[in-house]
Amino acid sequence: MKQLFVLFLVFALSSCGDTGIFAPNLAKNVEGVYEVYLLGDGVNNKTMPSDGTSLKIELTPIDKATSSYLMTLTLRNDSDIQEGIFELKKSGDQINLHEDGKNIGFIKDNELSIDYVNGSGVRSVIKAKK
Repeated sequence: MKQLFVLFLVFALSSCGDTGIFAPNLAKNVEGVYEVYLLGDGVNNKTMPSDGTSLKIELTPIDKATSSYLMTLTLRNDSDIQEGIFELKKSGDQINLHEDGKNIGFIKDNELSIDYVNGSGVRSVIKAKK
């Protein structure tokens, strides 16, 4: 009977995969403040911070696979904040960032990279370090 229980337990644990309580806590892995060092459209890029302008992205866990973000753009003494939610998906040695069902970037080795095109066709490239 004991062997049957152990066999069942091994089967149950192996069939869980990366879901449920055994899923990695991706949100905890990416949590923190990222300082943007490059901002642009992929062709014309600007190093940051520059001329009193800085951009920070703060990721805060909601659950294991979801993080909220706050992007704070500071222009001299004025700040503008944009917020949203990233769905997080593991892909090899990086964590992909999804927003509205689209893969818009990734985090690897404490470096965040975003490269997306908005509905108007404008491309944005952001690179930041934790």
